[in-house]
Order: sequence, then C-alpha cells, then structure tokens
Amino acid sequence: MTSVETSITRDYVEYLRDKLIEAEKGLQLMSQNYDAAKAHFDALCFRQGITPETDMVSYQDRKKLHPELGFWNSKVEHFQRELAAYGAALTGLEAAGRMLARPSRSSPAD
Repeated sequence: MTSVETSITRDYVEYLRDKLIEAEKGLQLMSQNYDAAKAHFDALCFRQGITPETDMVSYQDRKKLHPELGFWNSKVEHFQRELAAYGAALTGLEAAGRMLARPSRSSPAD
C-alpha cells in the first residue's frame, strides 16, 4: 500500500493552491460585477422613489424583473463554493501532513 506522502504529490498541492488563487480572483471579479449591477439597479429604483426601507414589496418585485442581479449573484456564490472547497482541501492536507509527521503512539497492551 502506498503511503500518504507518496500518493499526494507536490504538483497536486500546487494545483489546489493555483485553483484557490483562481477562485479568489474570480470571486473578486464577480463581486465587483454584482456590486456594479446592484448599484445601477438601486439607482433606478431610487429615482422612482423605491428603496428597501420604504417599500420592500415593490423593491423585490422590481428585482425579479432584473435577471442580471440573479446571474451575478449566482456567479458570486459559485466562486464562494470553489474557494471553500479548495481551501478545505488544502487545510485537510496540511492537517493530515502534521498528524503523519508526529510519531505514532502504540496502543497499550492488555
């Protein structure tokens, strides 16, 4: 059976790190796109006298008519999930490496 050290290569860890960085960049870009679309939508609503504070029902109804907000929000959520997944994988590998680096305790004899 292959040990953990040989089955998890440096290339794999670097791949995960690169994917994590890529997800961070994607999240930042999609967040900016969503923020811009949301600011534009809020400005349109404000010009009509509709804000979440004054008329939440009308605000939500108008929001349904602007699918780009949902589109950008789904992109933000996608990159948040990627970021969490790659981050968790790297954290798990690091923890496993630390556990395997410690000397193993032998089980007590009866």
